[in-house]
Amino acid sequence: MQRFIVTLLFGWLGVHKFMQKKYITGVIYLCTLGICGIGWMIDIIIAFVAMLKGKQPEGISQTQNTRISSGGRINITKQLIKSFDTVIVGTFAKCDLDRGEKREDVIMRIRPKDELYLEFWHYKGEPAYYVWFGGCDAGCVRAGLAKILYEEYSDCEIKVTALDRTLDNRGECLTYNIRIDIYR
Repeated sequence: MQRFIVTLLFGWLGVHKFMQKKYITGVIYLCTLGICGIGWMIDIIIAFVAMLKGKQPEGISQTQNTRISSGGRINITKQLIKSFDTVIVGTFAKCDLDRGEKREDVIMRIRPKDELYLEFWHYKGEPAYYVWFGGCDAGCVRAGLAKILYEEYSDCEIKVTALDRTLDNRGECLTYNIRIDIYR
Protein backbone atom coordinates (compact mmCIF):
# COMPACT_ATOMS: atom_id res chain seq x y z
CA MET A 1 0.00 0.00 0.00
CA GLN A 2 2.91 2.34 0.75
CA ARG A 3 4.20 2.02 -2.81
CA PHE A 4 0.77 2.86 -4.24
CA ILE A 5 0.30 5.95 -2.04
CA VAL A 6 3.80 7.29 -2.73
CA THR A 7 3.36 6.68 -6.48
CA LEU A 8 -0.09 8.27 -6.51
CA LEU A 9 0.91 11.40 -4.61
CA PHE A 10 4.52 11.95 -5.62
CA GLY A 11 5.09 9.78 -8.69
CA TRP A 12 5.12 12.77 -11.01
CA LEU A 13 8.26 13.86 -9.12
CA GLY A 14 9.85 10.40 -9.37
CA VAL A 15 9.91 9.83 -5.59
CA HIS A 16 8.88 6.19 -6.00
CA LYS A 17 11.79 5.63 -8.41
CA PHE A 18 14.27 7.08 -5.91
CA MET A 19 12.83 4.78 -3.20
CA GLN A 20 13.46 1.82 -5.51
CA LYS A 21 17.09 2.97 -5.96
CA LYS A 22 16.42 3.78 -9.64
CA TYR A 23 18.10 7.16 -9.48
CA ILE A 24 18.48 7.87 -13.20
CA THR A 25 14.81 7.10 -13.83
CA GLY A 26 13.94 9.24 -10.79
CA VAL A 27 15.80 12.22 -12.21
CA ILE A 28 14.12 11.72 -15.60
CA TYR A 29 10.69 11.68 -13.91
CA LEU A 30 11.61 14.77 -11.90
CA CYS A 31 12.72 16.71 -14.99
CA THR A 32 9.80 15.61 -17.19
CA LEU A 33 7.05 15.57 -14.53
CA GLY A 34 6.61 11.81 -14.73
CA ILE A 35 7.43 11.70 -18.44
CA CYS A 36 4.58 14.09 -19.19
CA GLY A 37 2.31 12.18 -16.81
CA ILE A 38 2.19 9.04 -18.96
CA GLY A 39 4.91 7.15 -17.07
CA TRP A 40 3.38 8.29 -13.80
CA MET A 41 -0.07 6.92 -14.76
CA ILE A 42 1.44 3.59 -15.85
CA ASP A 43 3.34 3.36 -12.54
CA ILE A 44 0.13 4.09 -10.58
CA ILE A 45 -1.57 1.15 -12.31
CA ILE A 46 1.43 -1.13 -11.69
CA ALA A 47 1.58 -0.09 -8.01
CA PHE A 48 -2.18 -0.64 -7.62
CA VAL A 49 -2.01 -4.14 -9.11
CA ALA A 50 1.04 -4.97 -6.93
CA MET A 51 -0.88 -3.74 -3.87
CA LEU A 52 -3.82 -6.01 -4.71
CA LYS A 53 -1.46 -8.97 -5.10
CA GLY A 54 0.33 -8.16 -1.84
CA LYS A 55 3.71 -7.63 -3.48
CA GLN A 56 6.25 -5.04 -2.41
CA PRO A 57 9.08 -3.82 -4.66
CA GLU A 58 12.74 -3.83 -3.74
CA GLY A 59 13.87 -0.82 -1.79
CA ILE A 60 10.51 -0.08 -0.15
CA SER A 61 9.95 -1.66 3.25
CA GLN A 62 6.72 -1.91 5.17
CA THR A 63 6.22 -1.55 8.91
CA GLN A 64 5.35 -4.08 11.62
CA ASN A 65 1.66 -5.01 11.96
CA THR A 66 1.24 -4.92 8.18
CA ARG A 67 2.65 -7.27 5.62
CA ILE A 68 6.40 -7.29 6.14
CA SER A 69 8.57 -7.49 3.09
CA SER A 70 11.12 -10.24 3.04
CA GLY A 71 12.87 -10.10 -0.28
CA GLY A 72 13.41 -6.38 -0.55
CA ARG A 73 16.72 -4.69 0.11
CA ILE A 74 17.55 -4.25 3.75
CA ASN A 75 18.76 -0.78 4.70
CA ILE A 76 22.57 -0.87 4.72
CA THR A 77 22.68 0.72 8.18
CA LYS A 78 20.63 -2.15 9.62
CA GLN A 79 22.40 -5.15 11.08
CA LEU A 80 21.22 -8.73 11.34
CA ILE A 81 20.62 -9.35 15.04
CA LYS A 82 18.76 -12.68 15.08
CA SER A 83 17.63 -15.50 12.77
CA PHE A 84 14.98 -18.14 13.31
CA ASP A 85 14.68 -21.28 11.20
CA THR A 86 11.13 -22.56 11.57
CA VAL A 87 8.29 -24.17 9.66
CA ILE A 88 4.95 -22.81 8.48
CA VAL A 89 2.23 -24.40 10.63
CA GLY A 90 -1.47 -24.86 10.04
CA THR A 91 -1.08 -25.63 6.35
CA PHE A 92 -3.82 -28.26 6.63
CA ALA A 93 -6.39 -25.85 8.05
CA LYS A 94 -8.93 -23.81 6.10
CA CYS A 95 -8.70 -20.10 6.78
CA ASP A 96 -11.08 -17.22 6.07
CA LEU A 97 -8.25 -15.43 4.26
CA ASP A 98 -7.68 -18.24 1.74
CA ARG A 99 -10.04 -16.85 -0.95
CA GLY A 100 -11.04 -20.35 -2.00
CA GLU A 101 -7.49 -21.69 -2.20
CA LYS A 102 -6.12 -24.47 -0.08
CA ARG A 103 -3.01 -23.62 1.88
CA GLU A 104 -1.31 -26.72 0.46
CA ASP A 105 -1.80 -25.29 -3.06
CA VAL A 106 -0.10 -22.07 -1.93
CA ILE A 107 2.77 -24.14 -0.46
CA MET A 108 3.17 -25.92 -3.83
CA ARG A 109 3.82 -22.56 -5.56
CA ILE A 110 6.56 -21.51 -3.14
CA ARG A 111 10.14 -22.11 -4.29
CA PRO A 112 13.41 -21.97 -2.32
CA LYS A 113 14.62 -18.37 -1.82
CA ASP A 114 11.14 -16.90 -2.52
CA GLU A 115 10.24 -13.90 -0.41
CA LEU A 116 7.38 -14.31 2.02
CA TYR A 117 5.48 -11.82 4.14
CA LEU A 118 4.19 -11.83 7.70
CA GLU A 119 0.91 -10.24 8.74
CA PHE A 120 0.19 -9.63 12.40
CA TRP A 121 -3.15 -10.56 13.97
CA HIS A 122 -4.55 -11.76 17.32
CA TYR A 123 -5.59 -15.36 17.84
CA LYS A 124 -7.56 -15.96 21.05
CA GLY A 125 -6.01 -12.84 22.54
CA GLU A 126 -2.42 -13.87 21.72
CA PRO A 127 -0.11 -12.40 19.06
CA ALA A 128 0.02 -14.38 15.82
CA TYR A 129 1.41 -14.00 12.30
CA TYR A 130 0.05 -15.26 9.00
CA VAL A 131 2.64 -16.25 6.41
CA TRP A 132 1.76 -14.79 2.99
CA PHE A 133 2.97 -15.69 -0.47
CA GLY A 134 1.67 -14.14 -3.68
CA GLY A 135 -1.20 -12.49 -1.83
CA CYS A 136 -2.39 -15.81 -0.36
CA ASP A 137 -2.31 -17.25 3.15
CA ALA A 138 0.16 -20.16 3.36
CA GLY A 139 -0.25 -20.81 7.10
CA CYS A 140 1.07 -19.33 10.33
CA VAL A 141 4.19 -18.95 12.44
CA ARG A 142 4.31 -21.14 15.57
CA ALA A 143 2.61 -19.50 18.58
CA GLY A 144 5.77 -19.32 20.71
CA LEU A 145 7.78 -17.68 17.95
CA ALA A 146 4.93 -15.27 17.16
CA LYS A 147 4.98 -14.13 20.79
CA ILE A 148 8.77 -13.58 20.66
CA LEU A 149 8.53 -11.64 17.38
CA TYR A 150 5.77 -9.43 18.79
CA GLU A 151 7.26 -8.82 22.25
CA GLU A 152 10.96 -8.53 21.42
CA TYR A 153 11.24 -7.51 17.77
CA SER A 154 8.17 -5.47 16.84
CA ASP A 155 10.37 -2.42 16.24
CA CYS A 156 12.70 -4.29 13.88
CA GLU A 157 12.73 -5.02 10.16
CA ILE A 158 11.90 -8.63 9.36
CA LYS A 159 12.99 -10.58 6.29
CA VAL A 160 11.34 -13.94 5.58
CA THR A 161 12.84 -16.40 3.08
CA ALA A 162 11.58 -19.79 1.91
CA LEU A 163 14.12 -22.58 2.46
CA ASP A 164 12.65 -25.92 1.34
CA ARG A 165 9.41 -27.86 1.12
CA THR A 166 8.83 -30.52 3.78
CA LEU A 167 6.13 -32.44 5.64
CA ASP A 168 4.72 -31.45 9.02
CA ASN A 169 5.97 -33.20 12.17
CA ARG A 170 3.35 -35.96 11.72
CA GLY A 171 4.45 -36.51 8.11
CA GLU A 172 0.89 -35.95 6.88
CA CYS A 173 0.74 -32.43 5.50
CA LEU A 174 2.89 -30.45 3.09
CA THR A 175 4.56 -27.35 4.56
CA TYR A 176 7.65 -25.17 4.11
CA ASN A 177 10.77 -24.50 6.14
CA ILE A 178 11.42 -20.76 6.37
CA ARG A 179 14.08 -18.42 7.77
CA ILE A 180 13.07 -15.28 9.63
CA ASP A 181 15.89 -12.73 9.84
CA ILE A 182 15.59 -9.78 12.23
CA TYR A 183 17.39 -6.51 11.41
CA ARG A 184 17.88 -3.45 13.61
